[in-house]
Amino acid sequence: MRNSEILDKLQKNFFGVNSLKTGGQMNPTQSARFIQMMKDEPTILNDTRTVRMNSDNQTFDKIGFGQRVLRAAEEFTELPENQRVKPSTGKVSLSAKEVIAEVNISDDTIENNIEGNNITDTIVKLLAQQAALDVEELIINGDVDSADSYLALIDGLLKQTQSHIIDLEGAALTKDAFKNAIKAVPSRYRKRITDNNFYISHNNVMEWKDSIVGRQTALGDRTLSTAGHPNAYGAPVKGCANLNPYDFGLEGAEVSNGIFVHPKNIMVGISRDIRIEMERSITRRGYIFVLTMKLDAKYEEEEAVSKIINIKED
Repeated sequence: MRNSEILDKLQKNFFGVNSLKTGGQMNPTQSARFIQMMKDEPTILNDTRTVRMNSDNQTFDKIGFGQRVLRAAEEFTELPENQRVKPSTGKVSLSAKEVIAEVNISDDTIENNIEGNNITDTIVKLLAQQAALDVEELIINGDVDSADSYLALIDGLLKQTQSHIIDLEGAALTKDAFKNAIKAVPSRYRKRITDNNFYISHNNVMEWKDSIVGRQTALGDRTLSTAGHPNAYGAPVKGCANLNPYDFGLEGAEVSNGIFVHPKNIMVGISRDIRIEMERSITRRGYIFVLTMKLDAKYEEEEAVSKIINIKED
C-alpha cells in the first residue's frame, strides 16, 4: 500500500473524509469515540465523571441537601419557617489547559509494518492508550509549582486533597489505615462506603492482598487464586500506576500516597475541541501526527475525600 493510500485510509476510516477541511478537529461523534477509547483503559479515567466542556473555562452548578429534611407532621399545619430547608448550592469551575502529542512515523515503518491495512486503527488505539495514562498522571500528580512543565499545567487530585490527611510516616499499609481514612470523611459523605474507592499504588495493592493471603481462611485462598483485590471495609481497593513512589528522607526508604473517594466526585473536563492533524514531511520522509486536547480535573466536594500519605512502598 502506498503512503498516500495509507493517509487516505486514515482520514476516511477514523477522522472522516472532510477532516482536513476542519483543520483536524473531530466532530462530536468522533470526539466522543476517542474519549471513550481513553476511558476504556484501566486508569482512574475509567471510574471518573467525564464532562464535555463547551469552552475552555466553564462553571458547573452543584446542588444537594446536607441536613435533615423530614419533620414531624401535624394535621392541616404547615411547617414553621425555622423547620423549612433549602438545598445547598455551589459551583465547580474548570479551566481546561492544552496538551499536545506529536507522533512521527517514517515511510519505512508504514511500508514494512506488520499491521498491514490495520495500521490506521493501531495508531489511533495506541494514541488513546498512552493518552489515557498520561491524562491520569496529570489529574493525579499535577502541581502548578512543579518543575515539570506538563505537571505544572494544573493542580491534580493529590494536591487538591487538603481537608483530611492520614500520615503513616513511612509505615506499611494496614487495615487501620483504611479505617482511619474512611472515618476521616464526614459521615454525611459516607452513607454508602461501598460506592467509594481506595486508590493506592500497585505495589501496595500487592501488599494488601498478601496480608489477606496470609490468613488461613477461605478469603485468603480466594485472594491468592483470583485476579480481584479484596475490599477494605466494603470499599474496593484499586491500583493506580501514577501513584508514584517518592523518597521519604530515610536511607533507601520509598513511600507513596493513596486517596479514598467516590469516583464520580472526580470531575474530568475535556474540551470538545479535540484535534488529530497530520502532514507529510518530505525531508524526514514520513508522516507527522499531532494530537491536541484541553482538560482539567476537580473534585465536586473536596471535603468528601481523604488522603493517606507516606505509605511504605518496599
